[in-house]
Amino acid sequence: MSENKKLVPKRRFKEFQNADAWKQHELGRIADVIDPHPSHRAPEAKEVGIPFVGIGDVDVVGNIDYKTVRIIDEQVYEQHHKRYDLNIDSIGIGRVASLGKVIRLRTDIGKYAVSPTMAVLQFKQGSDLNYLYSYMNSEKFQAQFKSLSNGSTRLSVGIQDLRKLELMIPDNIEEQIKIGRFILCLDQTIAFQQRKLEKMKAMKSAYLSEMFPAEGERKPKRRFPGFTDAWEQRELGKHSNILAGGTPNTKVLEYWEPKEVPWMSSGEINKKRLYETDNKISELGLNSSSARWVKQQSILIALAGQGKTRGTVAVNEIPLTTNQSIAAIELDDSFDTNYVFYNLEMRYEELRTISSGDGSRGGLNKQIISDVVVPFPKLDEQEKIGEFFSNLDQTIAFQQQKLEKLQNIKKAYLNEMFI
Repeated sequence: MSENKKLVPKRRFKEFQNADAWKQHELGRIADVIDPHPSHRAPEAKEVGIPFVGIGDVDVVGNIDYKTVRIIDEQVYEQHHKRYDLNIDSIGIGRVASLGKVIRLRTDIGKYAVSPTMAVLQFKQGSDLNYLYSYMNSEKFQAQFKSLSNGSTRLSVGIQDLRKLELMIPDNIEEQIKIGRFILCLDQTIAFQQRKLEKMKAMKSAYLSEMFPAEGERKPKRRFPGFTDAWEQRELGKHSNILAGGTPNTKVLEYWEPKEVPWMSSGEINKKRLYETDNKISELGLNSSSARWVKQQSILIALAGQGKTRGTVAVNEIPLTTNQSIAAIELDDSFDTNYVFYNLEMRYEELRTISSGDGSRGGLNKQIISDVVVPFPKLDEQEKIGEFFSNLDQTIAFQQQKLEKLQNIKKAYLNEMFI
């Protein structure tokens, strides 16, 4: 087999299986690679004007986030219009920020200009835009692109380097079109699933705000039929046992081997339902530290942790031990676990606000958690509310899994349908 004959993808549509091998092209030979703003200074922001779009202000299909985008004088459009015409179907690729992000630049949303955080690609005849957009999202192209990045503090890819990027393209435009349409169809299915998931999350957020009383109120806006009594207010500490964990000495191997006891750190709480832990310690490690067994169906809350970890909550479905950055809330029989969990989940920002310290270094502690006041309806109403949100979470998790499956299918096709 000749070297040229090897230039075919693993997966090919039946009608093209005996077609010619694909050919390698430099990006600069098949497209105009344009630096949209050579001064590399963002124009002055204005109250009224047109969007000045950075690569981070646009989603992959070209929708602009008007909450983040800078508004500039419309005259800038005329200056930019001489360099690139956004009435022509174009692709943008992040070369300074959001490195390698590929977006479609819309032609149907009126006047706007783009920042030098991206390069504008306008392809010549004989190339299908859907095919090229999909190819540039493949792992093979992305790895090649990112290998060109340079910079000590902020990575970037130069315009001249961009022009030298290599793309593998079938000469037959019909094959390009068929691949492009196939991936586009997948993208549309993924986008639909993403919107469906976001809609369900928004619905959950709305229900949380309506099914728990607002501050100062004694009844929620929305209730299940048959419940009419006013709610009380109860402090968590008066209806629970609150435990903090501990960490065995990391320098003593015997405290960590053999791995016998499930042990978790605050970073794992984002799983919401804990059926297993990433780490385990030995029985000796458990006995040597303040780590203690936490009863199944306790509520775990991150007292500290990196980023947005502090204030996150989870329910442990198995007995386990924790480190000192977690408090375990073991409720008495007057409270339903799911009910309290969803109330605390809804109050994430409030918990972070009342935590000790300030900024990202603040922390919660057992006393703060103990003093948290939770609205208190009768137990059967609590159970109804907890079950409702638990079922809703299961539906959201199912939709999330569907989205991830579609994304993995697309990733596999991108790897197999491109060289």
